[in-house]
Amino acid sequence: MTRIRYFMIAVSVALLALGATSLAAPHSTAASTPCPEAAAATPSPGASPTASPSATSEASAEASPAASPTGAACTVEIRDFAFNPAEIEIAAGTTVTWTNNDTVAHTATATDGTFDSGILDPGASFKFTFDKPGTYDFACLIHPNMKGTVTVR
Repeated sequence: MTRIRYFMIAVSVALLALGATSLAAPHSTAASTPCPEAAAATPSPGASPTASPSATSEASAEASPAASPTGAACTVEIRDFAFNPAEIEIAAGTTVTWTNNDTVAHTATATDGTFDSGILDPGASFKFTFDKPGTYDFACLIHPNMKGTVTVR
C-alpha cells in the first residue's frame, strides 16, 4: 500500500510539473505553423472581413460580404480554452476562419483592433481576410490568457 501511495505521489508531482510548464508559457515562441489549407489556394485581392451566418450580431456588424470564396483559406479551431493552432503563417489575401468548438463563448480579437469577431457562441464562426503583410496578435476578450498570432507574408 505504501509503494502505491509513493508511486501516486511521484506521478502527481510529475504531472503538476508538466502542467506548470505549459501554463507558464501559454504563448509559444516556436515558429508559426504554415496553414495547410492556404498553401494550395490562390490569394484573392480586395477581400474584406466576413462573418458566418451563425456568428453574433457583433461579428456581423464588422462583416462585409465582399470576401471572395476562391481565395486561400485557413481555419483556427477554438477548443479547450485555446486557439488551435495558436500561431499560423499565411500569404496575403488568405481568409482565416475561427470556429468556436468549445462549450462556452469566446472572441477572436486583434490586439491592434484590425479585426474583432464579437461574441462567438459555441458552434459559431468568424472570417477575416488578411490583405496586408504583417504580424497580427489576437486574443479572446473573455479569456485573456487565450492568445494567438497570424503572420502574413
